Amino acid sequence: MVDILADFDLARVLKPIEAARGLPNICYTDPSVFELERQRIFAGGWACAGFAHDVSGAGALHPFEFAGMPLLMVRADTSDTENSLRVFHNVCRHRGRILVAEPKSVKKAVVCPYHGWSYDLSGSLVRAPNVGGLGVHAHEGFKVDDICLS
Repeated sequence: MVDILADFDLARVLKPIEAARGLPNICYTDPSVFELERQRIFAGGWACAGFAHDVSGAGALHPFEFAGMPLLMVRADTSDTENSLRVFHNVCRHRGRILVAEPKSVKKAVVCPYHGWSYDLSGSLVRAPNVGGLGVHAHEGFKVDDICLS
């Protein structure tokens, strides 16, 4: 923001109301300002992104966008995490396809509509069809355990 606003005196914004001036238009329209705010304001902490009632039952999925990122709220009810609420990037690790477009419920997995990669409700990759070629669902250099939604 410093480079973008080099000619703007930010101290003017903080003056008493009768002397203060608002931020320049660029602060509201320039994508680089938005990216800088996203990194400095949202990346280092937490923010309310939704409500528990949006994913009220086990297997409930609720896609949403926050600060320009497609995210997926998931209600998991697995043996290790009873009824936990999690949020992941709503993007398949294989080809970057959006995983879930509308709120819905699943029994065990989130399946990518592009190539069918499947993630369990804790975000772990559980199936990668054709990863070794057509009809070959494993490959020596590909470790399913190393890939998850983040």
